[in-house]
Amino acid sequence: MDTGWVAGMMRKIEGNITRYGWHATGVIGGGESFVYTTGLTGGFHPELVVAGLPPDTAHGLIAAAVKVIKSGVPLTAGRDYAEIATGFPIRFREVDQDACRHPLSVTTRFYGRRVPALQLVWPDPDGLFPGDPGCDPAMAAAQDIRAADHG
Repeated sequence: MDTGWVAGMMRKIEGNITRYGWHATGVIGGGESFVYTTGLTGGFHPELVVAGLPPDTAHGLIAAAVKVIKSGVPLTAGRDYAEIATGFPIRFREVDQDACRHPLSVTTRFYGRRVPALQLVWPDPDGLFPGDPGCDPAMAAAQDIRAADHG
């Protein structure tokens, strides 16, 4: 592996964290999209993950969630937040990185260890979230970040 490239990437991440308080990494391919943060842990908040949305949309939701955090409201698993997206609530759930299809490898490399993370999930058209009985299976599947053997 080109360590010069890795060092450059780490400098870019540090610069974004200094400037914005966080950095976003996107994992795109194979028909799926996954975006997660690095830098929030330094401010004593779990990192954030969004799956199943186009990167720009995921980034926008993360930016809105970070605004909520910066306003002094910590995000917690299982609670709904109306102030993050327009027209529907957002819910967070804890991320089990051992069960993730895509571990938060950039964040882990940055901190030198795994750190806590919350996944931002959105409801189906009936207002049901992944994990709720009756949630649209396709919408739940799009947001599923678990590896197949942890399903």
